[in-house]
Amino acid sequence: MVMPMIRGRRILLRPLSTRDLAEISSWDDDEEVVRWVGKGGLVAMGEDGPHLATNRCFIYGIENEKGLLIGYIALIDIIWRRATAELRVCIGKAAFRNKGYGTEAIRTFLEFLKTSTTISQVYLRVYRENERAIRCYEKCGFKKRAVLRAGSRESEEFKDLVLMELCPNVV
Repeated sequence: MVMPMIRGRRILLRPLSTRDLAEISSWDDDEEVVRWVGKGGLVAMGEDGPHLATNRCFIYGIENEKGLLIGYIALIDIIWRRATAELRVCIGKAAFRNKGYGTEAIRTFLEFLKTSTTISQVYLRVYRENERAIRCYEKCGFKKRAVLRAGSRESEEFKDLVLMELCPNVV
């Protein structure tokens, strides 16, 4: 599938390319990105290089109005026959957080999904402690559906996950 560029008011969503990998990898040095997203993000390395998009996954870079890559937005685990998928978003550059770029990227991406795909159910998982992300998702029409309680082990810390779903008929 050819992934088109998607223009918002202040942002451009564009397919990621291998030239973006160094920038995305640099976000692994950001404590907040690692805390909420983990190291390595969504870019999977295979024997034949990076896997940035498949029939079950779309990954777009988020560029600001000056053409700077500031994050990514992705639809993963797409199940076409059920028209479902999971949303992931990351603003990797700290200077661009809390400025509405994530909200605009989500709204722009959801409008694209509504007009250009058969996806009708979008869901996401977010750590309960990530209040900023939860507020953003709620502004974009997502509702909390469940909480997966974290267990604990002596050597690892687990966090509760909030499952959110886009309200019907929004996509």
